[in-house]
Amino acid sequence: MIYRLSIFFQDETWLIVVFVGLLFAIAACEYLLHHAANSRREEVSSIGLTPSDCWGRDFKIAPKRISWGAFDPKTGDIFLSLSIISLKNIVSSAFSAHELSHDEQWKENKIPMNICSYKYTSTFCLMLFPAIFFYLHFIIGNLAIDALGFVLVVLLCVIWLFILWKEFDASFRRAIPAMLSRGFRQEEVNDAKHLLATAFATYILTFGVILTFAGLLAQFVRAFLVP
Repeated sequence: MIYRLSIFFQDETWLIVVFVGLLFAIAACEYLLHHAANSRREEVSSIGLTPSDCWGRDFKIAPKRISWGAFDPKTGDIFLSLSIISLKNIVSSAFSAHELSHDEQWKENKIPMNICSYKYTSTFCLMLFPAIFFYLHFIIGNLAIDALGFVLVVLLCVIWLFILWKEFDASFRRAIPAMLSRGFRQEEVNDAKHLLATAFATYILTFGVILTFAGLLAQFVRAFLVP
């Protein structure tokens, strides 16, 4: 067992390094976002309005598990975290504009948004399915099982690509133009771009973490469970 463990870490060192590096990158992005929010807490944007007054829409306080904001397609409610919901700075304006953009996406085309609502389910399955079907390949050795596993993993990756597209579209094709049309200064909009780009980077990095974890788990199955 110890020998197999040493071989596993020796063979998969690069994958482990990538996995840990991605986790540190996500932590760095979250730190930058929280630092920006805390350092700008007392600032007031050129509009000088809270998200509700700025966009003419009611925002609800998000549960603690939500870092910044969320949109619930079932109820149409938009949530912002308690730390920014009452602020009048560019951070609260940027994230509220982003969540409002999800509401627009839902109203325009519900099919992609319905697909994206399976984010947590697809994440869980994408982390486990490669290892499960890798194991079944060696135990059963059926071509149909291999094909099914390949198709399911591809579909799960497509769901995540939809999620990335949804976040990119909400941030840069909707929220930023909305802030410009609302009258925010160009330098404030540039700051909002940096904030939203950092938040979008966390989604890309998270997708990378999911894929590398799936790869590690599959290799763990190969090293320890496959006869």
